[in-house]
Amino acid sequence: MVRTVPVFLHNDIKSALRKEMGMGKKVCRLDDLHAGQWGRIVEMHVAEETGQRLKDMGFVHGARIECVYGSPFGDPAAYFVKGTLIALRNSDAGKIGVEVEGGAEGNGTE
Repeated sequence: MVRTVPVFLHNDIKSALRKEMGMGKKVCRLDDLHAGQWGRIVEMHVAEETGQRLKDMGFVHGARIECVYGSPFGDPAAYFVKGTLIALRNSDAGKIGVEVEGGAEGNGTE
C-alpha cells in the first residue's frame, strides 16, 4: 500500500504522522516525561478555556518545556516553561504532546 502525504502540512499533522510512521524524535504526552527530561510542545488537545489559560502561561507550539519535579504519588508534576515553574495535573498534562529532545530518564520524584 502506498501512502501519499501532502508536502505542506500543519505542524500538528506532521507530528501525528511522525508518531504513526515512527519517524523523527520521540513524541509522547507531557505526563510521560520524567524529571530532568525536556522537549518542545507539538500539540495540545484541551478544552478551549483550559487551552487559552495554558497559552497565556507559555504553553504554545514549539515552546521548550522541562519536567522539573514529579510528586511522590505522581500527580501533579512541575514543569518549567517560558521562565515559569508551573504545576499541572496529569489529566491536563496527558493532553499535551511533546517532542522529546533530551534529559535523563528517572522515576520523576527527584
